[in-house]
Amino acid sequence: MPRLSCFLQRTVFALLLPCCFLAPKTVSAQEDARIPLVESTGEATTTVAPAYAEFWMHHESEGPPLEESLTTALQMDKRLRGLLNQARLHATEIETSGPAVLDLKTGRVRASSRLQFSIAPLQSPETSAKQIAAL
Repeated sequence: MPRLSCFLQRTVFALLLPCCFLAPKTVSAQEDARIPLVESTGEATTTVAPAYAEFWMHHESEGPPLEESLTTALQMDKRLRGLLNQARLHATEIETSGPAVLDLKTGRVRASSRLQFSIAPLQSPETSAKQIAAL
């Protein structure tokens, strides 16, 4: 009887051992099949309120002497900041590029400025249209 019992134990163990290795794989495959999966190869668009508004301003001046045009272009940043203060507009960032000589013969020069304004204070429905128009 003890030999039969030992034989049965070994046989049952030998049969159950492969099942133990197969069971976790089957369970994980079943679990993977239940996980929802969404694949998209298209494009999506979202609507978000902008964080800032950006404006580029270019000033071209032309004069027979190149020095006169350069002097005018170099004063663009100072004049622009003065106009913004006068209009009570507060830019979060102002970048002015140095004058670029476009034509030596005519003395044509261009200066450019990039102004950035925060839109966050302008999100009020009552006043936003007027404030954005002021920009």
